[in-house]
Amino acid sequence: MDLSDKHPVVECRGLALGYDRSVPLYRGLDLELRRGEVVSLLGVNGSGKSTLIKTLCGFMAPAGGEVVIEGRPVSCYSRAELARIIGVVLTDRSVDGGLTVYDTVALGRYQYTDFFGRLSDDDRAVIEEALDEVGIASKRDCYIARMSDGERQKVFIAKALAQDCPVIVLDEPTAFLDARAKIGTMKMLGDIARNSGRAILLSTHDLSLAVRFSDRLWVLDPEAGMLCGSVDEVLQRGGLRCIVGDEELF
Repeated sequence: MDLSDKHPVVECRGLALGYDRSVPLYRGLDLELRRGEVVSLLGVNGSGKSTLIKTLCGFMAPAGGEVVIEGRPVSCYSRAELARIIGVVLTDRSVDGGLTVYDTVALGRYQYTDFFGRLSDDDRAVIEEALDEVGIASKRDCYIARMSDGERQKVFIAKALAQDCPVIVLDEPTAFLDARAKIGTMKMLGDIARNSGRAILLSTHDLSLAVRFSDRLWVLDPEAGMLCGSVDEVLQRGGLRCIVGDEELF
């Protein structure tokens, strides 16, 4: 699919980021998350990656400008409505040892269930599809506390898929993973974006993986501002220099 044909589901218009509205970290950001694409958010520690993610997800208000999701300002959505649009996967190694894979993925359906949290046949079908999509259907009855970090990450991605939302945001999805699991996770996210038409945004410190598997890069540089574009555009403009300095990346 040509990048120019992909529909933006999240748009930032003149966005300013920061906890202090009088001194924002960044001003005037115009950004798009498009369906069917993987966007990697890059930057050194303290550059504002978490602040941007929290703002896009509606967890904190912009310091200026606006975030528009499917044509509506994020401030107009209730928390339950946002949970049907944005699935968030955080990096957290603490898990409830009493939950199985199936139980964890089923939590992604909570906003669709009735008062008693009962799963319908449609809910179960969505859960099964999510398990199949990440390749862990055979481990549905396993306790996630006993799984490897890579398998656990698949479980949480499946939970986000079960939310049946058009946007998935992941904070450091390859942290704690070995090299093989890192590559597998990034490849899987790319397949999910292309096959389901979801927009996927992930923050990462794995520059080589971001360059290899992303459609677009967002690079936060506290001194120069934010650089956005295709991988080739960002590399040609030296957009990763704020992270690696003058070192050769490849």
